[in-house]
Amino acid sequence: RIGYATSTDGINWNKYSTYVLNYLSDYDNQNAHDPKILLKDGIYHLWYAASNPYSHNIHINHTTSSDGINWTNSDVNVLTPSFEWEKGIGISSPYTIYDENQYKMWYVAHGNYQGSSRWRIGYATSTDGINWNKYSTPLIEPTQNWEGYDIGHPIVIIENGTYKMWYHAGTFIGFATSIDGIHWEKDKNNPILSPGPASFDITSLLYPFVVKKDNIYYMYYTGVGADGVWRIGLATSVPLPTPTFGLTPTPTPFPTSTISPTITSTPTITPTYSPTPTPTITPSITLTPTPTPIIFSPIIIIPGLGASWNPRAIFSCNLTSSAPWKLAPYVSVYNRLMTTLTKNARLVLNKDVYFYTYDWRLPLDQQGQALKSYIDEMFKDKPAGTQVRLVGHSLGGLVIRSYLADNPDIHKAKSILTIGTPHQGTVLAYPIWEKGEIWTDNWAMQIALNQLITHCRYAQFDRTSRFSQFRIKTRKETVQLMAPVIKQLLPIFDFLKEGSEIKSTNQLFYQNDWLPQHPLPSNFYNADFATLSGNNNPTVRYLDITDPSPFELTAGDWIDGKPVSSEKILQGDGTVLTLSSQLDKAENLTISGNHGEIISTALAIEKILEFLDLPFVQPAQIVPIPDETSRKALVVALDKDANIRLTDPQNKTSESQENIITLFDPKRGNYLLNITSPATIYASLYITQLDREKDTFDQRFTLHLRKNVPYRLTFSYR
Repeated sequence: RIGYATSTDGINWNKYSTYVLNYLSDYDNQNAHDPKILLKDGIYHLWYAASNPYSHNIHINHTTSSDGINWTNSDVNVLTPSFEWEKGIGISSPYTIYDENQYKMWYVAHGNYQGSSRWRIGYATSTDGINWNKYSTPLIEPTQNWEGYDIGHPIVIIENGTYKMWYHAGTFIGFATSIDGIHWEKDKNNPILSPGPASFDITSLLYPFVVKKDNIYYMYYTGVGADGVWRIGLATSVPLPTPTFGLTPTPTPFPTSTISPTITSTPTITPTYSPTPTPTITPSITLTPTPTPIIFSPIIIIPGLGASWNPRAIFSCNLTSSAPWKLAPYVSVYNRLMTTLTKNARLVLNKDVYFYTYDWRLPLDQQGQALKSYIDEMFKDKPAGTQVRLVGHSLGGLVIRSYLADNPDIHKAKSILTIGTPHQGTVLAYPIWEKGEIWTDNWAMQIALNQLITHCRYAQFDRTSRFSQFRIKTRKETVQLMAPVIKQLLPIFDFLKEGSEIKSTNQLFYQNDWLPQHPLPSNFYNADFATLSGNNNPTVRYLDITDPSPFELTAGDWIDGKPVSSEKILQGDGTVLTLSSQLDKAENLTISGNHGEIISTALAIEKILEFLDLPFVQPAQIVPIPDETSRKALVVALDKDANIRLTDPQNKTSESQENIITLFDPKRGNYLLNITSPATIYASLYITQLDREKDTFDQRFTLHLRKNVPYRLTFSYR
């Protein structure tokens, strides 16, 4: 909504007790923002931006008032996107003046132009303030190094035939001049106003608004502090000398005009700032033309369990493997977020934004140490004082917690967002740890854990193991040997029911040995901390248990009770309960979505972008995510390096990446495997059929592969 305030000195303000302009009732007008008022012939004209609940489909509305408080019904959609460069998020931030018998409006729009999507400044004219003729291309876009990726919120004053514009870009405010309002020359001393020295605006400067009184310019602006709060500040400046123009070629203007610059003086800008407002403004701090550079905080995205893949480590059945991990070939749930950051936000991969892959099998303490090593190596090329913004999905959030806990005073985290992270554990870890059964429908976890369990059950461990070297291990034994992190995902809240009695987790034989020993302090190790949780998905809250059978007891399965049924609630993402993914005293956000959707949908990415201080970046177009949408999967993996080609019943061929092929919703029928090895070796081949509604079906083959001699195998998928 839009508010109203008055002042006799421009510093001390009295706010009206309620809003003066409410949003409209339909879906596309549920926000009213970015107002611009023009007083003409005794009538106040207000142009303002309106948008839907997610700040998309932004357009300009118009309304009038005789007193500035009571407004008539709005003229809706007086300015809407029509050109490609406006059709991203929409049109916003109108600034209108009346000059030469017409209304002139400068505005910002977001869309694709010359191969990039960003915010730019446009221009339109009107004879009545309602029906507008728009210039077909943007007038101003980011061209100076300090401006970053977006430019916006123009404010224009005409003095002595010169148009003067202030605007924000990045975290600064810039200045430009024009003799016709269409061709603009940016000041060589830009930016003219930078964050600080006041604490309330130390992070960003946005939304300038300039008026001139008694030969002094007063700039009201939005300052964003380290606490993330937006406040209105004031800066003042002596009059600006009339500039000399050096016009550069731009698209044919609208309307057409003949430009003959005759002004010869050079602009000199000396902005000043008064940190303590008083009724008489006496600027006391002079801002230098060149601001102190703001150090960019790189972003690290940390995925969940199973999203990282390393066949040499997995199939070595050895937790000390040092081979590098990569994003698993079967995982696409992070693609849209990474495309948004690298394409739409134009961040450079492995410079501005990083995707951290890791050995998810290891205990969390080791994973935290590995993340520290990764960050320390990354920081070798960063300026002193650089901090990182960490975004952890699922297990990735606990990896961040481990990093903080082990480095409470020397960590480099500026802000942290955990998404669907089991801060109090997840009930689905119980069947994995107690029996080796994987109940989750998260394909990344299903595929990775199944490959680990299926292969390492048959691997020969050394004789120091408490298991026989030659005995095939149970699935539970394999999990507890090869994925000790699962124990650290067990719930620390009560989740088992025996009859009508809730069993205390403190009575269980297997208990989480990490989360209780690593509580988060209330100050979150002096980092900004937020969580994003999924909701409205049936998520297991309680397991109803009974005693295991004698055979199961002998095998060491279900020591704490065998589940016979489960009780689900909607307060969760299907994998992690909301009660576990949220934290006291953190900023807790909740959206509707399952464990994968809360990092891949447009709404989820918008929330992540807001956390990363990239609110004007548009999420990338939706991409297929078969690891989220498919019901079945066929996985073929080999424990030795070789080329695998799989031909399906429709004669479509897929080749292995990192020793694995995954087909989602595969066709029924006969499949042909062609395997070519660079050496003569024995290898184990695993064919796994996964179904969200049925038990997993595994086949294992021992192959004798000869160097460069194709090995063929056919099998049926039903």
